[in-house]
Amino acid sequence: MKRKQAGNPFNSHKFPLRVRLFFATMRKLFGILGSVAPKLAGKLALRLFMTPPRFPAPRRERLAVQNSHHQLQQINGQQIAVYRWGEGEPILFSHGWGGRGSHFHALVEVLVEAGYQAVSFDAPAHGQSSGKRTNMLEVTNTLVTLAESLGPLKAVVGHSFGSGIALLAMSRFQIAAEKLILFSCFDDIYWVTDQFGEAFGMSPEVIGAMRHEAQRRYAKQLGSAWQWRDL
Repeated sequence: MKRKQAGNPFNSHKFPLRVRLFFATMRKLFGILGSVAPKLAGKLALRLFMTPPRFPAPRRERLAVQNSHHQLQQINGQQIAVYRWGEGEPILFSHGWGGRGSHFHALVEVLVEAGYQAVSFDAPAHGQSSGKRTNMLEVTNTLVTLAESLGPLKAVVGHSFGSGIALLAMSRFQIAAEKLILFSCFDDIYWVTDQFGEAFGMSPEVIGAMRHEAQRRYAKQLGSAWQWRDL
């Protein structure tokens, strides 16, 4: 069944004027560049696709971080912010795109009271971790390295983009976890790129060029024959 296409949500007045202006400008840019140089537009689109937004943490999240044992760990060449609460069997959290490990603070409180250790992290280019751009492979490798350092996990909990990371870690790297819990998980990477392209006014040719550039760039890590549907 074909998914219903929504209009551009960033036109809504609930977003700040600067956000609406940014999207309006980028939509115009991709409209012009995509018509004359779709391959170049695809490269620009991929760069944008891999640049997560950063937002100030609200007070409730700052308090959760203050109550955690937190540190910066060197993982795969990146400084990764890792947060731990409680003792017991570890449960590892994987946040969404543009999110932070502290997003799970409400669940953390419940799990610590139940006797578990809750562990979360800021993905590369998110929160307090280093980097400006990242991708699904890099974040998955970060989660896998952290999971291996914790030993057998009681569960991995993922939200949105973090759900895809958790699935990729389980399917490709077979991390040891008793349970996998997913919230708002996407089931089609093509749909994700289509929605991204629609938000920025990209033509199908530009979206296709973006996918092609990603396949070329990450062939060494995933194998030359990998396809988007493999993620």
